[in-house]
Amino acid sequence: MAKDKVTMTIAPDVLAVTDEDAAEAGMNRSEYVQRVLIDAHYARLLAQATPPAPESLDEQAGLRELLRWQASA
Repeated sequence: MAKDKVTMTIAPDVLAVTDEDAAEAGMNRSEYVQRVLIDAHYARLLAQATPPAPESLDEQAGLRELLRWQASA
């Protein structure tokens, strides 16, 4: 995947803990920052998602029956 270079200004104390976190995760700084940005993107999308409508009692019973069948197979 092609990558673009960016320039950011980050406070030294934030950069120090970022480097520590990256090392702990087994990544370099660039990989770690990219992962954090992707995670933040998906967290934002999840926060915007609407939860599914609750199942009716009949649907719940059907799902329980399916799980019982699956467990016995």
